[in-house]
Amino acid sequence: MTTEGPEIWKHGPVFDSLYHAFKVFGRKPITAPQSSNPFAAPENVDQDDENTRNLVTWIWGRYGHLSGFALSDLTHKDGTKASCRC
Repeated sequence: MTTEGPEIWKHGPVFDSLYHAFKVFGRKPITAPQSSNPFAAPENVDQDDENTRNLVTWIWGRYGHLSGFALSDLTHKDGTKASCRC
């Protein structure tokens, strides 16, 4: 798990470190595991964390088919924290 919490950005919740790691893809699909070092193999930080693997598998199964725009729309529905203009 991570100690970093999500931030509320204009188009939905964002983990800053993930945004910076994947922003090079823009709107293109991320097709392979990524590393923070472009010359090294991707780290498998959750290799022994079954709870994290189960959570990611559940999230991917539920939301993995959605586009970034669809995810943003989902997080901006009335009643969600992102829709709050606090």
